[in-house]
Amino acid sequence: MLASWFTNAGPAREGNQDAVLVGGCVYASLASPVSSEIREGGLIAVADGVGGYPGGDMAARILLTRLAGYSSPPGDGTAESEVRRLLAEASADLAAAAARDSLLALMSSAVAGVCLVGDTLTAFNCGDCRVYLLRRPYLSRLTRDHSAVQPLLDAGLIDEDGMRLHPKRHVLTSSIGAGVNPPEVFFKTVPARAPARLFLCSDGVWEALPLETLEEIVCLPPGEAAAGLAGALFQVQASDNVSFIILDI
Repeated sequence: MLASWFTNAGPAREGNQDAVLVGGCVYASLASPVSSEIREGGLIAVADGVGGYPGGDMAARILLTRLAGYSSPPGDGTAESEVRRLLAEASADLAAAAARDSLLALMSSAVAGVCLVGDTLTAFNCGDCRVYLLRRPYLSRLTRDHSAVQPLLDAGLIDEDGMRLHPKRHVLTSSIGAGVNPPEVFFKTVPARAPARLFLCSDGVWEALPLETLEEIVCLPPGEAAAGLAGALFQVQASDNVSFIILDI
């Protein structure tokens, strides 16, 4: 499987509270997109430390470090049960860090990821990081935001573009953190029909560019898509950290 990925503070922020997990490694900052073949059966994910409280960057890295331990579930286990176990362990890790430093008591992170088991893929998210499946030429969102504006989309009161422009788009209703037990996590399992392309991103990406623009760029060859997307995010002066993964299966 070929993956291309990028995580960066973006043009408007000094620090990066995002991170990505690809090929079992956690990346906290990259100067330019990276592309590489990765093994099948693993887990890829994007995490976005919740802003406004100390330790968001640490929360994202702790969470992804725990998810890096994912392995295909044995016996009759499911990908969902394995991911839930790892997320619970990540919450415990965050609680332990908060116990050592009271300033970190409210740190938490949004996350979105995908794991492949046999001929199926399981997408999951908590918060407003997202997973899309490219059905050329359209991106189909597999995840559901835990945010104040997702119910407005569900009710048909706004569309996807309305979500990215809504003043309350940053208000989360769930995240992985020391004081959130248990967090609300969304899961969706679908057939993994090769060839297919997955696109994972933090909110700094989908908020910065209209869906039509994301579709135009993500349809390009992998390396070209990653470079084009990174360039577009800086060209429009994205206001948040920017992180994404493009994966061909």
